[in-house]
Amino acid sequence: MTETCCRELERLATEAHRPELADIDLAATEEVVVAMNRENAHAVAVVLAAAPAIAAAIDAIVARMSRGGRLIYAGAGTAGRIGVLDASEIPPTFATDPAQVVALIAGGPAAIVTAVEGAEDELDGAVPQLEALGVGPLDSVVAISASGRTRYAIGALRCARQAGALTVALAGNHASELAAVADHAIEVEVGRSSWSVRPAEGRHRTETGVEHDQHGGHDAAGQDLREPDGPPARHQRQAARPRQAHRGAGDRVRPGAGRRGAGRGGR
Repeated sequence: MTETCCRELERLATEAHRPELADIDLAATEEVVVAMNRENAHAVAVVLAAAPAIAAAIDAIVARMSRGGRLIYAGAGTAGRIGVLDASEIPPTFATDPAQVVALIAGGPAAIVTAVEGAEDELDGAVPQLEALGVGPLDSVVAISASGRTRYAIGALRCARQAGALTVALAGNHASELAAVADHAIEVEVGRSSWSVRPAEGRHRTETGVEHDQHGGHDAAGQDLREPDGPPARHQRQAARPRQAHRGAGDRVRPGAGRRGAGRGGR
């Protein structure tokens, strides 16, 4: 069974080896930095190609949120932390209710800062978390998984679908198991041109993280910019919040402006 599992993983782009990076640890530091940024640029281009699928997911999410629904991220490990990061930035950036965009991670809050081994393999791990939120037909659940086969993420979408919620799969491999249980699938395969933080193994997981971070930002920022009340109303809400008045000009998001340029150095 272990051999079968290994063969299945080897067929995934996110798990493929990079023999040309076998000696990357011997390269000069500047060469490593240049290589990493070159690979990041490739990931951005691949995300752009997925614009139609991303836009379709955003429109579907907005349709539910405009009726009072929520955007709920779900993921394990790094994928889960990306969801947590994006959800935590929404309230201070767009002056929204913290309950409007939330994130679930396998293993619970402790997994945000400490790895909880085995939590990602629990198919029903997200069930009690989603039930505690009272997920329903107006909600949208976006499951994030680099491989597209994480059991926690798959279980989250199955549970969400049973509750009548909109389901969106975000994966780094095509024809993923996660996409098979989603209403909308955003599958961006970064392929052999992607970067690895584990040169001895030569994997593509870091670029998948860049890709997922961009998708998450598109989903959350996209739904905010498409709110029925429009940017002016959001501007009024921000003006009413004292803390916003003390933020630096570089940190303040203009009405209608993209949040990535202000919040994280413009990616």
